Amino acid sequence: MRELPAGSVRSSTLNTAVRTMGVDDGVNEIRGIVVKAGDGQSLRLSDIATVSAGFVDIDLRTRLNGQPSVSLTVYKVGKQDAVVMADMVKAYKHGREVAAGRAEPLSMTRGEYIRSKFRRPGDTSPVSPRLAAYELGLSRTTPPPGELAITTDLARFIVGRLDLLTRNALAGGILVLMVLVLLLNLRVAFWTAIGLGVSLLGTLAAMSLLGYTLNLLTMFGLIIVVGLLVDDAIVVAENITRRYEEGDDADTAAVEGTNQVNWPVVATIMTTICAFMPLALIEGQIGDLLGALPIVVACALLVSLIEALFILPVHMAHSLKKHGRGTSGEDQTFFNRAEATADRYRTKFFNGLLIPAYTKVVRVLLRARYLTVIGALSALIISLGLVAGGVVQATFLESSDAETINIELQMPIGTPVVRTDEYVRRIEDAANAQTEVSSVFSIVGAVTSIDGATEGSQQSHVAQIIVELKPVEDRDRSSEQVINAMRQAIGELSGVKSLRIEEIAGGPGGPPVTLTVVGEDPQRIMPVVNAVKNMLADYDGIRDIADDSDSGRRELQITLTSAGRELGFTQTFLGRQIRGAVFGLEAYTFAGIREDVDVRVMLPESSRRSLAAIEQMHVFSPAGIAVPLSEIAELRETEGYATIRRLDRQRAISVTAEANRAIVNPEELIADLRPQLRELERANPGIRILERGRQRDASESLASLPLGMMVAIGLIYFILAWLFGSYTQPFIVLAAVPFAAIGMILGHMLLGFTMTILSFIGFIALSGIVVNDSLIFMSFYNRLRDSGMHIEDACVEAGRARFRAILLTTVTTVLGLLPLLLEQSFQARFLIPMAITIAGGLISATVIILIVLPCLLMIFADIRRFSRWVWTGGATPLIRPEATGEGIGVLTSSAATEDRPI
Repeated sequence: MRELPAGSVRSSTLNTAVRTMGVDDGVNEIRGIVVKAGDGQSLRLSDIATVSAGFVDIDLRTRLNGQPSVSLTVYKVGKQDAVVMADMVKAYKHGREVAAGRAEPLSMTRGEYIRSKFRRPGDTSPVSPRLAAYELGLSRTTPPPGELAITTDLARFIVGRLDLLTRNALAGGILVLMVLVLLLNLRVAFWTAIGLGVSLLGTLAAMSLLGYTLNLLTMFGLIIVVGLLVDDAIVVAENITRRYEEGDDADTAAVEGTNQVNWPVVATIMTTICAFMPLALIEGQIGDLLGALPIVVACALLVSLIEALFILPVHMAHSLKKHGRGTSGEDQTFFNRAEATADRYRTKFFNGLLIPAYTKVVRVLLRARYLTVIGALSALIISLGLVAGGVVQATFLESSDAETINIELQMPIGTPVVRTDEYVRRIEDAANAQTEVSSVFSIVGAVTSIDGATEGSQQSHVAQIIVELKPVEDRDRSSEQVINAMRQAIGELSGVKSLRIEEIAGGPGGPPVTLTVVGEDPQRIMPVVNAVKNMLADYDGIRDIADDSDSGRRELQITLTSAGRELGFTQTFLGRQIRGAVFGLEAYTFAGIREDVDVRVMLPESSRRSLAAIEQMHVFSPAGIAVPLSEIAELRETEGYATIRRLDRQRAISVTAEANRAIVNPEELIADLRPQLRELERANPGIRILERGRQRDASESLASLPLGMMVAIGLIYFILAWLFGSYTQPFIVLAAVPFAAIGMILGHMLLGFTMTILSFIGFIALSGIVVNDSLIFMSFYNRLRDSGMHIEDACVEAGRARFRAILLTTVTTVLGLLPLLLEQSFQARFLIPMAITIAGGLISATVIILIVLPCLLMIFADIRRFSRWVWTGGATPLIRPEATGEGIGVLTSSAATEDRPI
């Protein structure tokens, strides 16, 4: 079989290599091997052994919809595109079906058709990887032994979510443009809309340069900033238009109008970026998931800033020059007449209705400013009470409807695959009985990672069933209801170690409850594990309580005796014979068709499957004498180690449990269980009970949220202090941020959503957006105070002047998120809590800014006046002087000597 070079013969004329040739590798050649020859007779291998071609003896069974199958799982690696890979797999399958005459030829997409028309002449290569895969499948003329089927296509979730977010981004952008047309000058609205498109294209270019792709989170970031991108453009364009209407020529209005608001615009962009950047500080899987979001938002806002300060003024100047030609009489164009009519109605709506009503309300509330602030604080306390009282639920991540269900079955170690398969078939029958199920794929003898993140295990006592459900739109029951129906159909499974049923719907996975008991002594760990399991069993809604302590599998241990050593046996010599009898010996490996083939020598299956046959077997001594195994070795059955798990070099056993979220909240359960766990630790010194899995992810993420909030507020404070030239005014601006929680909580309650970790993360991002509106108000307020206007009149006038700008920034941001908020698809439920926080919190914060912020300015002035009165011993009157120009910082007797607030 094996060739053996023998050197070379060197003659005077030629060197000739000598090689002893082997025989061809194959089953027949192996059967003919001579193992003994003598007395003119040959003993061949086929005379004393059965030689057959087969496969490695592995206890593994796979089925799809009850039929035997062979599975192939395709994972993406690195920066590969999962959607392109999924399309290639589907196209290859379609090519095989076309080759077999069971399908129509594959049609090109619009993009593929366009690329095919622009190819170089003579280029016949496929225009896309999808078509290349299709042609490869079409070239396989040999039909497969069975039917090709695609299951567990997780790439469809990516496509669905990207389509969802693209659709919602487009709808949100249209709503924003409609609002701009209705509430702004048509000229301003037009160039602001153009700026929005330029900003989005520039953001995509910046993302490409930085290596970021369009995915779930980056698309969501673009949806968030759709409304924000127009804010700075609105401020710049409105100010340019105002300067032009006041008499400046178009060029002067564009330059001076931009210079007048450039630093406030820069400050608004920087505060928003600072509010989003701390999201990168969040730890755990949620932090990894959201890491790209602040980068995308920063890119979008910086691009919009460049567009607003350098590109928009040029367009506005050009547009205003044309507007100046023929603005009266018969020379007016249709556009100018339409613009004048829209401006007249818009002015009547704002100046004749909304702003006068706002002025009356704010003057009344300023006189009752303390009562107004107390009312706002009461609303905030009531909102927080809704969460504390459980009216608005809060959890780490809410379980939403899903289209894929992953079931993992674990039997006691040592259970044969036949026994495990009996339980799997019972689960398959229960799944197929549900009308919502489209396919059931089963693996008996192995468990794999459904996303390829971790390696699976292959043992006879484990199994995995992946159940694919019909799309949400095509079924009446949710995945949770389907799972409950399956549990009822399965019934009690006696002898099962654990049965875990999990929805695959995106976000960090794992059991809702995971507690790990850690200690040095394994004997002391198990009582604590049982105590923890009993504690969990006392809660309603907790099911499938299990631990990963493996009691070990049965072993036949063979120990060499002194009698065996006297015959020349060694433990290694004996072990090799036992291994050859039970597992087999690999005698040779030859190259087969597309794979190596091992030649293994082993006993018949009847001997390898029987402990009695092994105990009665004979072994050969070094002298070649056959000796019964029982005479030279001690045989005993015992229990060996199956798995040893350690955490920080200590033995660890984890307890897991599933939770019915309609009955129990896992986060509230863990919070209620902590005192009992600490008491159990005190009763067992040296034993620790750690929260792992989703609890650890939740604690890591929540623990980093305060740090992120402090960083955001600190950065925003320094920006505001630089802009205002005051150390006290930023506190008043930031005072509006906590009140945004009112809209966040009420929004979740009204829309029926549970607050998740994304809700709290969204609140951090919201703080920067809220500050923008406050900044708009404060910048105009300071300008009025600098001109000598009294504080109360300045508060009212600042609200009147900036009412439309504040309203626009709020409305554009909320409308940009509105399509996502109204989305019914389960694909959107993961992100909707964050959108609710931003939209609802911004609405409540806008009310606070327009009404409560002026009251806070007045109250702060009262406090400073009272402090000065106490400091001077009553020399300064407490009455409110009229038009003295006293500010928030330094109080003086006249506007002429007033200092800027500090």
